[in-house]
Amino acid sequence: MDSLSGKVLWHKFIQSETKENYQEGLNYLLKQSFKIQSVTIDGRRGIPHLFNKYPTQVCQFHVQKRILTRTTRNPKTECGKKLKYIATHFIQERWNREKFTKEIKAILEEFKEFLDERNDKEQYAHRSLRSAFFGIKLALPYLFTFEDYPILNIPNTINHLDGGVNPKLKDLVRRHRGMKIERRNKLLVNLLYNLKGIE
Repeated sequence: MDSLSGKVLWHKFIQSETKENYQEGLNYLLKQSFKIQSVTIDGRRGIPHLFNKYPTQVCQFHVQKRILTRTTRNPKTECGKKLKYIATHFIQERWNREKFTKEIKAILEEFKEFLDERNDKEQYAHRSLRSAFFGIKLALPYLFTFEDYPILNIPNTINHLDGGVNPKLKDLVRRHRGMKIERRNKLLVNLLYNLKGIE
């Protein structure tokens, strides 16, 4: 979807997202002579590299959600509580790259020994938290790209999809559960390219 016009530019029905799907979409847009100013994606591993020719922003809400999944909504450890605080506040309070990075580094330094603890099987004892920090490390180079290109108005989330288009698509599928797939897919495509066409 073009975030400036709100128009869907390409679609494909798939079972699960792959790098090849993203590459196919990119190839289509280039073949149609679209000028790509920037890309905002959900942050799936390996995908940002496909768009290394363009300013690439990872959706901050997706990063937030992944952190909260690993800390849980009610973390028991002090490290988990502090990481949850960062996750729940960095978007709401519009932290910049410098503040976010500073807060993450502070936690990593404070809880280094805790995060390095191992159990009787010599496995890391706090794997969920370590996974959360690893995910942050992967996302961080793309988490504040919008700050570097203020003139482009790069969206820092994909809410125009997840909060706009996708709920309409899910509602249409729910309301037409008994419909043949081919017919239902035609309705979905119609909605995608004419977002006011089906209410």
